[in-house]
Amino acid sequence: MPYNKAMRIIHLDTVDSTNDYLKRELVAARLSPPVAVLAEQQSAGRGQFERAWDSPPGWTYLSLALAVPPGSQRELGQMSLITALAVRAAMRKFLTQELLKIKYPNDIYLGKRKVAGILIETKGDQMVVGIGVDGKAEHLPQGLIAELQSRLQLWRQAGFSFQPFQAEYQNNIF
Repeated sequence: MPYNKAMRIIHLDTVDSTNDYLKRELVAARLSPPVAVLAEQQSAGRGQFERAWDSPPGWTYLSLALAVPPGSQRELGQMSLITALAVRAAMRKFLTQELLKIKYPNDIYLGKRKVAGILIETKGDQMVVGIGVDGKAEHLPQGLIAELQSRLQLWRQAGFSFQPFQAEYQNNIF
């Protein structure tokens, strides 16, 4: 299945966690990939290792449910790196500053301040990609989705190799 397939976007005012919401809906078979959830606020946002993610109203909380492409399971660790590149590229369209950098493996910083985080969870043949951005821009969610779909399509075409992204990642990491 190509990653540039039209994605349904569900808008919520408040949710416990966009990732948890999607996982519940996928398990209950009420939703299937590809689908995204965009929330104005999270009451129980979280990051890596179950760390709380501060989720005040008005920032961007987006999670995408995607099918794990057949043959890619061994390379799924690259997803966080590819997602970081997509988030950085989408944010650069709204920020004129060159200071957006990636802190290994997938946090986005503007200068010394973390401005975006990524949490990817997989189960079987599905994955949920959660993206939290400190701030809001009108077309940022659609830009994030488009950037990620484009990069995942390239990843698939490259046989799930990170090679096409290596130079860009190395040039934008600190």
